[in-house]
Order: sequence, then structure tokens, then C-alpha cells
Amino acid sequence: MDSAVSTDPAQLEGQRPGLVYAMVPPNRTFLPIYLETTETGAWLATNPHILVHGIGETAEEAAAEFIEMALDQYEVFRDDPASLLPDMLEELAYLAAHFAHSGESQ
Repeated sequence: MDSAVSTDPAQLEGQRPGLVYAMVPPNRTFLPIYLETTETGAWLATNPHILVHGIGETAEEAAAEFIEMALDQYEVFRDDPASLLPDMLEELAYLAAHFAHSGESQ
């Protein structure tokens, strides 16, 4: 899955610094991602609703890894929802809202 990440700040009043949006083709789903640098200088990509993260030498690499891991998480959760705990079901609903029609792997 290809994705495009805008690393331009998407700052609106009250938003956390470092917020960007990842665009997941083909339907251009925008997923909020928080980017920050670690003590070692690597970039860390997170989202408080998704229990995965991405790390990279650049913001783009970290965001791309995050998207890949979030899509993997979505597919695992989607394929076996009966085994999920309530917090995992909430994460599945959040991921489905962003990825259900975004060209996930068939």
C-alpha cells in the first residue's frame, strides 16, 4: 500500500504540536499522526487511538511505518473481531473508519 504523508504542520487551535495527516490512497483517507523526535534523534509517529507506533530516520519514514503497522493491526482485528477485548473493538472501529474503504490488501 502506498501512502503520502504531509509533514507540514496541521495546527489548529487546541491541537497538539507535531500533528500531521497521512493520506492513504486510493480514497485519500486522512489519518492524524503525531510526530516527534526521540532522545536519539529518530522520529516517532503515534496516534492515541491506535496501539502501534512507527520509528524512522525521517518524519516521512516514521509515518510510513506507522501507517503500515496500523493497516496490519486493522487487518488482524478485522479478521477475528470475536476474540477482541472491548478496548480492541474500539480501536477496530477507529481503524475501520479510516481504512475500510482505503484499498486495504485483498
